[in-house]
Amino acid sequence: MRGYLAVTVLNYTASRQRLNWFGYSSLVAAVPLIHFALSVGLWLMAWGAALLNPWLRPRFFDEVSRDFLFFAPALCLFVLSAAAYWLALKRRRAAWRVLLIIGLSAVAFFWTDIHFQRYQLSVFIATEEYWNNGGKARVYFTWWWYNDLWFR
Repeated sequence: MRGYLAVTVLNYTASRQRLNWFGYSSLVAAVPLIHFALSVGLWLMAWGAALLNPWLRPRFFDEVSRDFLFFAPALCLFVLSAAAYWLALKRRRAAWRVLLIIGLSAVAFFWTDIHFQRYQLSVFIATEEYWNNGGKARVYFTWWWYNDLWFR
């Protein structure tokens, strides 16, 4: 091996490939990304409103620490969705595997929430007439279609 010089050739066309904005995988990956981005956004807005409310400010950290158990799955699924979307834009096959993991994780988190009745928000301010007319006592931030009675 004496006398040979190893040379690395950089191919800039391979490193600067175009992003796949309208491919199947990127369009499919955009759906959970938007869904869980809205979920994380709603949580952050609720916590921001609680922090700005002078009556809730002393209990803010107690509320956040209690609610973080419900926020963590939404944040985890949002981060995975962002990774899947980026992989899909870069035309990587791993995007489909990450989307499968997201789907299975979402079903598992939802089943756990329903089974242990871990509702993310309870409504206490409505009148008895509201509940007698079918009002919702509990609401999920991340599972809005369950609140609308789509699959029950």
